Amino acid sequence: MSKAKKDISLSSGRIRLDLPRFAPYRITVLASLVRRRLATIYADDPGLTEPEWKVMTALAHFGPMSSADVRRFLTLDRVAVSRALLRLIEFGLVARTENVDDQRMSIVRLTEAAERVYDRMAREALTIEADILADLDATERKTFLKLLERIEARMREEDDQDRALLMKRKAPG
Repeated sequence: MSKAKKDISLSSGRIRLDLPRFAPYRITVLASLVRRRLATIYADDPGLTEPEWKVMTALAHFGPMSSADVRRFLTLDRVAVSRALLRLIEFGLVARTENVDDQRMSIVRLTEAAERVYDRMAREALTIEADILADLDATERKTFLKLLERIEARMREEDDQDRALLMKRKAPG
């Protein structure tokens, strides 16, 4: 019997997934738990949503950039990015300037106030990451991250492949 077939049990002729061993289920549960933990750093102070946090993170890491390029670094649709940018501008956390290379687009960047807020949130996010990975030794952490990268690469659509390449080119250091 193949591994895939072992992960499915039949009950009264109906297919039942073995949830504790069903990878997509486990990944979504883990993602929800991690999102919940991360929300503690941005939801109350300064009162951001997850898309706004993601946009700030992309700008802190890769920005300034055109508002259209922000989406290329995130797994968010165009509308979510646009709404997030508008709210961040309203909060005074993102500034928009003219794009001299393309008048149809603007350049967005974090403001000085946002840099301070983001630095605090990033420190807290690193603490959460350390807690998440606390039971893994250095070799296991490295292996875990490599496995995540392989799984992500396999799951990416064509646009996501472009984003992954762009992120590697712009990565600091």
